[in-house]
Amino acid sequence: MMFMKCSKCGKPMKEDDKFCPSCGAKAPSRFSSKVQAETKENNRKKAMKEKELNRQKTIVETKGLKNQYIIPAFVFGLAGTILILYPAGVQNQMQWWYIASTLICGITGYVLSYKARKLNAQYYQRYRAYVNPGLMKAALYLSSFTIFGIVLIITSILPAYLNM
Repeated sequence: MMFMKCSKCGKPMKEDDKFCPSCGAKAPSRFSSKVQAETKENNRKKAMKEKELNRQKTIVETKGLKNQYIIPAFVFGLAGTILILYPAGVQNQMQWWYIASTLICGITGYVLSYKARKLNAQYYQRYRAYVNPGLMKAALYLSSFTIFGIVLIITSILPAYLNM
């Protein structure tokens, strides 16, 4: 048999009681007890994650850790994404120089993202801290999107355009 506390007076009561034997308050339902427990657990996890991020930030600042690959990777990934999404018109997007520059941006951003991840992995092994992990992920996603977009253009749109 499980026991829980009354939400009004705090006295212990049986889980199947409908009312508190001490104060007469209505017992919380099992569902609300579960929700309260889950909320408490989520808040605990969130606090632990925030504490860990603050610890890592302190280590990065005190040790002076830098990752010189993150910002260039982000810039190349963003430039490639802009080239993919920019409405330059099909005539420009099908030019070899446009395709080549977009592909170069995507590949360069991806390689720099890889180097940034490797350096962050070394920092984590040594100091248990990452340098700017959010921006590093954004750089990786932008570069991957650029490469995917240019491969899509080369394999499906370019052949259709050339057959016109």
